[in-house]
Amino acid sequence: MKLDKDKKKAEQLELAGDELALKNKFEKALKKYKKALEKTPDNTSLYNKLISTKDKIEKNWGMDDFVESVSWAMEKQEIEDPAIKQLHIKLSPNWDKATKLALKIITIDDKDKDFSKLIEEYILLGNVGTLVLIDILRKAFSENKNVDNNQS
Repeated sequence: MKLDKDKKKAEQLELAGDELALKNKFEKALKKYKKALEKTPDNTSLYNKLISTKDKIEKNWGMDDFVESVSWAMEKQEIEDPAIKQLHIKLSPNWDKATKLALKIITIDDKDKDFSKLIEEYILLGNVGTLVLIDILRKAFSENKNVDNNQS
């Protein structure tokens, strides 16, 4: 029931945004599209409208504007092709941080005074940390499998 209500509200907001965009009221249209996206975050046409409308607003872009626009493009890609989300995660700065931290934890003695602190820091990385560990384990098993096959 709530989903239907949200979808209907999103459609109304999107139409209002379309009408504002036709009148060259791009900033107001952008606000409507953002509100619509909150109701239906998997609506790829809204991402297109957000990106193109933001491009039409006549102002100098700051870093926040650039990041917002790129984020919309990436979110749209992830909806259209869920596998690309893994690529986006691997390209994030947290991936490199998690990889270095995981390798440090793996190689450090668990009696080392920093061990617990490193574990706590790693846990804060959340899903990225989990995905890094899966990646490390898969690579380790793959290398082990190759060694076993070469010895046969």
